[in-house]
Amino acid sequence: MLRETTNLQNPLKIQVTLMTLPSKISSADQSEASLVALGVIDAKELIDRAEPEVVSHDSGDGYQRAPSQRRVKDLTDKLIKNEVDIIQPITMNFRHFNDADYFSKSNDPESVPPFLHTTQATLLDGTSADIHQLIIPRGYKLKIIDGSHRYRAICECLELLQRTAPDDPRLQNFDVPVTIELGTSFQEEVNRFLQINQNAKPVPINHALELSYRLSQADPRHKENLERTGKDWSVRAYDIANYLSDNHDHWKGRIRFAEQAKGATILNLSSVVNSLKPIITNDNFLIRGETYQNSIISSYWDAIGDIYPEALGDPQKYVVQKALGVTVFHRLLPTVLAHMVNKGMDPTKSSDYKAILNDPLNCLNDLNAEGDEVAGEEFWVSGSKGAAGGFSSEAGRRILLVRLQKALPRITA
Repeated sequence: MLRETTNLQNPLKIQVTLMTLPSKISSADQSEASLVALGVIDAKELIDRAEPEVVSHDSGDGYQRAPSQRRVKDLTDKLIKNEVDIIQPITMNFRHFNDADYFSKSNDPESVPPFLHTTQATLLDGTSADIHQLIIPRGYKLKIIDGSHRYRAICECLELLQRTAPDDPRLQNFDVPVTIELGTSFQEEVNRFLQINQNAKPVPINHALELSYRLSQADPRHKENLERTGKDWSVRAYDIANYLSDNHDHWKGRIRFAEQAKGATILNLSSVVNSLKPIITNDNFLIRGETYQNSIISSYWDAIGDIYPEALGDPQKYVVQKALGVTVFHRLLPTVLAHMVNKGMDPTKSSDYKAILNDPLNCLNDLNAEGDEVAGEEFWVSGSKGAAGGFSSEAGRRILLVRLQKALPRITA
């Protein structure tokens, strides 16, 4: 772990800014530490002077889950490629900051409290300011409260650079922002961990798709990264969803984009985008220009609307334009396109789609939850009156797709 690049026999001295925790100022319980130090630590020093508190059910120690190797690898790869920087501070605790007994056996004056030293400096404008220096004793480990994935990724990044790129400047200068609580108890440390992680909320999928799309339009590096990771299809899917929402009579105002109120919308952007992947990655679709692709999707839904006029006229009553229906119909489109190519039909004409889909969609039937047989448009009615709800699971969607595929006209040589 880069031991030769650090000197654990010496204390680590960090220039820090101090912050008083507002919750401690007026608290009746003055036993908890109230100061937090903000600063930066060189990554090599951080590796050897910090450790996470991973939970152990056997010993009862620790409180954090082990880092996800997938997340660590993903962040390590991005650090190696200079695609990200660590700008979110790693939160740690100097657990024994005020504990003189803990360090009582040390003969080193720099390894016993006080570990915070303040001097005054004169600024350029003639005013004075306090300069704070935090000393981490030789061999002492700060406890990581939040940031264990970042910490492991930094470790693996520097180890990989040392083996494969020993002249990389990051091996000499890699600052990591840190927040260090000074003397917080173990119980308060656990509480802080829970506060940070229970209140953390992932970016909503719709919001993430919107931001990714914007970045792909403005930043070539983001677009290249999407292509490299096989996710570039999502950009085109967003385009198509936007096109349908703006231009198609059956889709206007029905797709819920980021931060939009539900209103008259019937499904999330993410459902539409994910459902489009099978068609966007299909060869018969890929070879077409974007305008032609838009016409394919538009004409396809025109045909579905002609066959199921009530379902698309009253989308809340039916599930055709909800996640179940959209997923099945978009997965079906590549097979339909293959039939059209085989028969020399025009994939931008709704009448040609209708000729292929009319019988399979009208003959689709099953028993609903009330034991009645329903077919065609009534198959897709929401709730117990329709039968489609029985296929809402992923396995059910696959079964429904196969049934529709088998009902399509046979391709002949």
